[in-house]
Amino acid sequence: MGTRLRKLATMSISRLPHRNPIQYALIERPAMPRQSNRTHGVLEFLIAILFAFILIVGAPIASSLVGDSSEPVGCNSAPVGDHSAPVGDHSAPCPTGTDPVPFEDRLISFQPSNAPVPEGYEVDSGRSFDESRGFGWRTVTAGAQTRRQCGDRNTLSHQVVDTFCHAQGRYTQVDGVWTFELIPAIWELAVPPGTYQVTVTMGESKFAFSSVVNTIDVEGAAAVEGFVATPGSLHSVATVTVEVVDGYLTLDPTRGTKGKIASVTVTRVGGGPSDPPVPPTIPQDPPVPPTIPQDPPVPPTIPQDPPGEPIWVRQINFLTQRGSSPPGWSLHHGEPLTPLLAWGWRSLDGGPTERRQCGVRGVTDIPELDSFCHAQVRYEFVDGTWQAHPAPAVFEMRVEDGTYRVTVTMGESRWAFNSVMNSMSVEGVVAIDGFVATQAELHRTATVTVNVTDGFLTLDPTAGSRGKINYIVVARLS
Repeated sequence: MGTRLRKLATMSISRLPHRNPIQYALIERPAMPRQSNRTHGVLEFLIAILFAFILIVGAPIASSLVGDSSEPVGCNSAPVGDHSAPVGDHSAPCPTGTDPVPFEDRLISFQPSNAPVPEGYEVDSGRSFDESRGFGWRTVTAGAQTRRQCGDRNTLSHQVVDTFCHAQGRYTQVDGVWTFELIPAIWELAVPPGTYQVTVTMGESKFAFSSVVNTIDVEGAAAVEGFVATPGSLHSVATVTVEVVDGYLTLDPTRGTKGKIASVTVTRVGGGPSDPPVPPTIPQDPPVPPTIPQDPPVPPTIPQDPPGEPIWVRQINFLTQRGSSPPGWSLHHGEPLTPLLAWGWRSLDGGPTERRQCGVRGVTDIPELDSFCHAQVRYEFVDGTWQAHPAPAVFEMRVEDGTYRVTVTMGESRWAFNSVMNSMSVEGVVAIDGFVATQAELHRTATVTVNVTDGFLTLDPTAGSRGKINYIVVARLS
């Protein structure tokens, strides 16, 4: 448009004598009548000034009306609240270069592709890194097999801790024996440069092998360090805050041995409002997604697996009467065991059994973790303060004699008090042993297999101090 205006101006001026327009208005002219000469001179001067104004000012104005190619197509450079823009122009404001790149929290569950997917999570089924997906595995050794093997233990209904992927190698069967092949790899997530809080969970829900050492670094910062599972502590959860400068958040498990990763949660720090990360355990299971044909065989279920399916399974959630549990769970509100109840508490101090005090924190939408019952004390409000009074008791469940697999979770969803030590034995077998919560690990889950011979499955928390119980899952094996 600017070029066209200049061209039109040049064509108009060319019709005048071939002199500079300003000079043309000022030079001496042939003799003419006095009135006519003055009039023509003034008119010619004004015409010259008008064309000069068009050349100097008009072209840039026309260019701005047509559009500046330096602005993105479809954007609106008018300030917010400026109503001078054309009516009906709903284009977005042009970028200023100062707004942070948007980022939503990422919750990743490591699991087989055909396992139930925890609500709100994306699935990593061991695949190689893919730019369109934005995450995956990269081998440290060029040309090595990237695909990780993943498994679902089917021990818990809480998929985030019931599934895992082998982080450092693959199992193959040679001459009838399962052999582990070390294939080092890292896991990466594409993110905008910035600061991130990363929570990672390692371990598995059934077995505690001394040969498995779980270690993982996040952007070079140690998160889980040398964790070896025990029956009382099958998972380790850690949170670190790191800086990403290259566009890829990197998790490196290669310092460990045969490590297994269960989940990772990534939250941006300082990049705008962001929901806090979902705790690493117990979201609800949505419908099972379709099986992806490219899945490799699930790694071995380890010979120590108890044979066959459970005869029955009972899930009990400990919570206040105001709380609610998901479908399939039985509720327990702290009642004493009576001849009319299938389970409840029995006092150990010789007196009548008092009802346990239970609570709901209201900080997570995961009912099994958000609720609890006090297992060892009662609180009373005395002289303006809450005081704890010992109330030792065991929790018992009426069952037939046989073999049972029992999973128990202790802790609470909001506070980490160093005065609270969670311990639990099941039929004399230690499940949770002296767990003191931290902000990185608010709950502890453990699974043990026991024999019942007296018609009562007994859970004893008395080795701890002010412990809190969240839920139990009881499966009869024989």
